[in-house]
Amino acid sequence: MARRLAREGRDVQRRDGDVTTDCSAVSYGQVRAFFTATPCDAVGRALFEVREGGARVVVAVAVVDMPSVDGAVALKRLVDTPGTGNVRELRTPRGVRWTGHHYRSARDATTVVNAQAEPVGPGAAAARLAGRVAREAGTG
Repeated sequence: MARRLAREGRDVQRRDGDVTTDCSAVSYGQVRAFFTATPCDAVGRALFEVREGGARVVVAVAVVDMPSVDGAVALKRLVDTPGTGNVRELRTPRGVRWTGHHYRSARDATTVVNAQAEPVGPGAAAARLAGRVAREAGTG
């Protein structure tokens, strides 16, 4: 993931990461209820900081392995619906609020990847970078 995000000479720093088999413990909203009824096999979470020129963004990535394709399809549909919750982001930097404006997800068989990026500080360059980075990180 870091190599993918480092395209075009970006500086990428991994800030945090973990793996667990209890998806409901690290999620919220309807997504948490989904995992309570349909447990996952595992979830890996990572938080990256990406800099390009003067722009800076944070990126939260979640990779969820489900026991079946049907479960993965249902999870992707749910996390792609605004307001339903998600896998909780790791150590959000002060002043950053996860809005979902720069979000992307993908599914490959039983694995669902979702990524969201947020600018750190104001600026059109950071917002553009957040959009590009979310697309790249959320492609699985």
